[in-house]
Amino acid sequence: MNFLFISYHMARRQLKEEYGKDEILAEDMGFFYHIFFNKYNYLFKTYGNLIICHEGMGSLDWRRSIYSDYKRNRDKSKTEQSYLDLKKTFPVVEGILDLYPTKQIKVDGMEADDVMYAIAMHEAAKGEEVLVISTDKDMIQLKNKFDSIDVYSPIKRLYYEKQENIVMEKAVCGDASDNIPGLYRVGPKTLEKMLVDKDLWRKKMANGNKEIYESFTKIIDLSLFPADKHAEAVKQYEEMEYNLFDPNQIELFYFEQKLQDHLTRWGSEAGDIIDELTNQGIKTKSFNPFKNTIVSMEAEVDTDVDDFLKDFI
Repeated sequence: MNFLFISYHMARRQLKEEYGKDEILAEDMGFFYHIFFNKYNYLFKTYGNLIICHEGMGSLDWRRSIYSDYKRNRDKSKTEQSYLDLKKTFPVVEGILDLYPTKQIKVDGMEADDVMYAIAMHEAAKGEEVLVISTDKDMIQLKNKFDSIDVYSPIKRLYYEKQENIVMEKAVCGDASDNIPGLYRVGPKTLEKMLVDKDLWRKKMANGNKEIYESFTKIIDLSLFPADKHAEAVKQYEEMEYNLFDPNQIELFYFEQKLQDHLTRWGSEAGDIIDELTNQGIKTKSFNPFKNTIVSMEAEVDTDVDDFLKDFI
């Protein structure tokens, strides 16, 4: 669900640039929903079914039991009004995504990355090709495990390549985004030297650093997350049916939120999604577009929004 955060901050940026607003107010939520569903509609038209992974309750508990400051740098932002406003959209967004051909997986005690890792590994082990869409470079660990797993970053607009030492580099050099400091005064260049100089490695791992390194490795390496939780995520995924695509209820949501541009395009976009699902042999609900809904939007506004979204798609 990092698309949700991306969309929200893109909407804030657009409001700031176009209207000088610093915050998204209730009347501005259409900007957010426009960006969010524009992206998801593109994905559904392209791939059909999607598996969406969420954070579960207590998702940070296991890693914080090993390193108490894990992601503590994000605690303050979760008390800010912008986050609290965004949090209110969670149940709305999840409810609407249930109207699309999705499986939404959420397991208590697991971060979304852990859920993605478990399901991707499960499918790849069966010989399936897997596409993971995420901005988080931790997902490169999946690429290191299976060539049949592709990891795509929608922000950088690229597929990540293998990076064999990604866990070691984060454990040694740190990861500011997750509040992992790494080893004192050891950066990427020093790590390169350590990898070819065993004496330097032993020196840097002395004085308790080896234990610190091992602790950081445990919380960074997704394969070291408790196996029973991985199994729980896979079980939920296997037992859950994909939601049946319901274009009529989605159209009603667009209407209620006054998303005029989406309403204008929905007949075509819903048709494209239905075509993709039909090609995959997946049933959908029949679509009966509103017959008495009149919508309008100035062409230049719609064009500006689409141009803005090119950087996102």
